[in-house]
Order: sequence, then structure tokens, then C-alpha cells
Amino acid sequence: MKNMKQRKFIQLMFILLLPFVGISCEKEVVSGLDNSVDARINEIINGYVDELKSSEYGWMASIGTSEGYYRFHMTFQDDNKVVMFTDNPEYPGFDVIPDSSTYAFKALQRPTLIFDTYSYMHLINDPNADISGGSNTQGLYTDFEFEVEKYEDGIFYMAGRFNKVKAIFKKASKEDKAGVEEGLMMQLPEQVQQKMANKYIKYTAENGVEIAIKVVNNRSLYSFWFNDKTGMGEDSQKYYNAEVDGSGDLFFPEPISTGPVSVTGLKYDKNKEQFTDFYTSENKLVEATVSNDPPSLPLSKIFGYAGDGKMFEGLVCPPGLTSSLPAGDAKDALGLQLKFAVQKILCIGYDVHYTFVRTVSGPEFQIYILPVAIGLDIYEGKTLTTSYPAATYGFPVTYSDDNYLTFSTSKTVRMRGGAQIYYDLNIMTQLVDLFTDKTFEIRWSNVGASTGLIIQLVSQSDGFAPPAILQQH
Repeated sequence: MKNMKQRKFIQLMFILLLPFVGISCEKEVVSGLDNSVDARINEIINGYVDELKSSEYGWMASIGTSEGYYRFHMTFQDDNKVVMFTDNPEYPGFDVIPDSSTYAFKALQRPTLIFDTYSYMHLINDPNADISGGSNTQGLYTDFEFEVEKYEDGIFYMAGRFNKVKAIFKKASKEDKAGVEEGLMMQLPEQVQQKMANKYIKYTAENGVEIAIKVVNNRSLYSFWFNDKTGMGEDSQKYYNAEVDGSGDLFFPEPISTGPVSVTGLKYDKNKEQFTDFYTSENKLVEATVSNDPPSLPLSKIFGYAGDGKMFEGLVCPPGLTSSLPAGDAKDALGLQLKFAVQKILCIGYDVHYTFVRTVSGPEFQIYILPVAIGLDIYEGKTLTTSYPAATYGFPVTYSDDNYLTFSTSKTVRMRGGAQIYYDLNIMTQLVDLFTDKTFEIRWSNVGASTGLIIQLVSQSDGFAPPAILQQH
């Protein structure tokens, strides 16, 4: 029994020490078993500190926030001070001005790097929105204390203690440091955004995977991939940092992983003045193409009925989208609100959803509306109310091709909830009539360049609305 308790104690101590094991194969800092636990932990932490201070040209740090990954260059000194530069767009005058903070490595739940005096790192954490550019309680929902998850190949992978944001510290090169001191951390992201506006960067693999990304702003990407063999795909918001070493490359702090392939960045060809390849997680290059054309992903496999688990289940009519709807129709917020106003109803907002659903009677294209309004009770015409019923207009559809992309609506409309009332009051009449007894096609399109647009395909996530439309056929 005594030996069993000893073995359990040793096993428990081994489990508790697991998070502190292994700085890298380049520099072994784990001590022998004859030292105390505290001594071994201190040795590991000292090893991390030595690594931070030993980098001749400092570190390039990518810190996760609610607005993407902010970039910092940091030089860790012997006096527990760190000198840093930032790419914070809220403070363009700081592009070549260094700041400093004290730092400490402590043994908390894991070895933890703490920036403990106010600095550029704390600007993005500041609860004052005028300082952080974020919320008035959490700043940019980031951290200034980071737990070490692992260290390998000259890279620290960390996680924030409170908001659990990702943080990546890579050893900087001589070229990195020179670019930082020239202010490139702030300049390059804006240049990338301008150069890649309305461009799609795509990669098609032999195993049936197609990847498409699009630069959104100076930090964010729309990422979209589909595996033709498995019928699986994903769309999401991803992020990039522009490398400042003169290469023109982009680095993805969060790889775009499709299963068969994972891409971690983009290679820039200075001679061609264009991105030419994706970097993979295996440190390989795969060819990328850049064009204005949207991705040729199979809509029939990624668009389906609500509840099918397909990537794209809905459609929306975005404000300002060019449309074949008649002038003055309810194609945007103002048009529909005016129609309510004619009936002496102040519509202060509403939800409109376009979806395909399966019913007992067969497939339907549906328009759902839920108004939030103040006015005469539309049932009695007497009392003030803020309660207006939701309404659903169901259009039975017949598909005319095997891909389920071309369909025709019936002459009859199934009205549910307050649908008949809104129709009789001429609030939804034109919109409903537009979709009655018509043939439509779902297809890819460059939204800004197309005509006759009605409603646009949207994804379940908020990150990426692919350029697909529903157009009268």
C-alpha cells in the first residue's frame, strides 16, 4: 500500500510538471530529477528569459485582439525592461517612436510573461474607448499577461491569461528591425489593403480542396475553402500581418486549415509585384492565383435548406445593393419603413430573412418579417401597441436542374402569421408579387459589377458573405 501511494504521488507530480516541460530542442532547460520542484521551475523560467534577451534583433510579436492581430517589435534587456514599437493605427505618430515597459516572468499556472508597467501593450487593453479604440470596459479584449504554451523553432506560442487571446513571438531578423525603425509596421498593412482591394487569392489542390481569401482591411481576411471530395468546407474571418523585412510577404497568425492542407501565409514576388504562392504548415510553397474573379466553388454543394448543416442557408438584401426591384419598393430599410408610415405605423426596425426550407407540402422559398413598430393596433385600429405579429410568406418552388440552383415559384403564396394583413395594407405587396410565379437562378457573381441583383447569398458566420446572388432567370 505504501509503494502504491508513492507511485501515485510521483505520477501526480509528473502531471503537474507537464506544462513546464520542454523549451525547445535548440536549448534544453529542464533540469535533472535531483533538484527541488521550485528549482526546476525557476530554471525553466530563467531559460525563457535568457531566450528573450538573447535575440540580437529582438522579437516580432503578434497579439490577438477583437480587431485582429496587433504587431509589436520588442527588445528584452538585462534590467527587466523591454523596448517596443507598435503598429497601432490609433497612434500613427508612434510609428518610429519606441516605448518601454518593465516585464517579469512568473510561475503562475504556467510560466507567464507579464508586462507590468503602462506601455504600448496597455493601450489596447485600456478600458477607456478613447484610448484603446475598443469598448469602454474591456478595450480590445486582449491581454498583457501571457502564459507560455510552447517554444519551438525560435517561436513562443502563448495565450492571454484573462481573454485567452493568442500571442506569437518570433525571433526578428536584422531586416525586421530595420523595417520597424523605418515605420513599416504601420505603412505596409495600409498598402496591402489598397493593393488587394476586390482581389481574390486562390489555391486549388490536387486532392479537391479549393481555398480563396480576400483582404478586408489592414488586419483581416475573409477565408473560404471547400473540399470537393468530402463535400466539406468552411468560411471564417482570419487575420494577417505584413512582414516588415522587405520581402512583402504576409503572415497568418491563425493558419487556414482544410484538413489535407494548412496555409500559414503568402509569398510576394517583387519582380511580378504580386503574391504568387501560399506558405504551408510544412514550410512548402504552393502556387496561388490572384484575380478579380470570385471562387468557382460548387454552390449546389454548399448551399442548402435551413437545418441541413450546409455552409450557406440564407439570403439577404443588403442596403444599397443594385437591384431590379422597382424604384420606391421595399428593397431597403427606408422603402419598407415608408410603407409602414403610410398606414400610420412608425416602424423603428425589423428583421427580414430569406431562406429555403422543407415543409410537409414540399420545398419553399420563404420571406420572414418581424417588425418593431409603434402605431395603431393593426387588428383593431384603436389602441397604441408595440406588438406587431411576425409574418411568413411561403413560395412553393420547383427545381429545374439537377444542381438545385435554378427554381420556379408557384402562383400561390402561403401566408402565415400577420402575412395577409401586411399584404392587404400594401406593406409587403410589391415585394411578395415580385417573387410570385418567377424563375430564379443562384449563381456566383461580382456583386459590384452585376445588374439585376435581388438578394445575396450569405453565410452562417458573420465573417464572409461570398459573392453569390439570386437573380431572375
